[in-house]
Amino acid sequence: GVGPVKIMDFVAALSRRLHLAATLVALPAIAVIVGVDVMLRYVFNAPLTWSFEANELLLLVATFGAMPYVWTRNRHIRMEVLYRAMGGPARRLADFIAALAGGIFAVLLSYRMAAQIGTMIRDNESGEYLDVQYWPFSAFISFIGALMAVQFILRAIEALFGPERVDDDHSAMGTE
Repeated sequence: GVGPVKIMDFVAALSRRLHLAATLVALPAIAVIVGVDVMLRYVFNAPLTWSFEANELLLLVATFGAMPYVWTRNRHIRMEVLYRAMGGPARRLADFIAALAGGIFAVLLSYRMAAQIGTMIRDNESGEYLDVQYWPFSAFISFIGALMAVQFILRAIEALFGPERVDDDHSAMGTE
């Protein structure tokens, strides 16, 4: 059957793939575009007019593509000193409140991005110098918001009914 654990595993695997795409495609592309643009600007006095817009879109993909994985791996920002001082019920409540707040944000983000796609297509919204339609990026953010909403719902259920989570010393630092 399809239960919370299978859903969590699927979401974790999808989050990892999105993270890899964001870090192995978008970030290197940003580096290449910046490097080429700097060389063209200062060596040949011929900058890429579209580089700023391209880097903005790639940074958006990198940031939102990594967000679900960051949450899955428990690498999000929190007040670690206070969180570690909490025990049992207080920590569960903090986890539940964080999941609830994150879930509300994710649902609103997903809804708002999805709601504007039709208008973006109709108005042919694209960059000033880079002729790339913006609606696929809104669709991507909407998808990420929906994925994170599922993560937050599962985390809220886990906070209320699951085993107590034990964090290691490096969870907030992002090291392994």
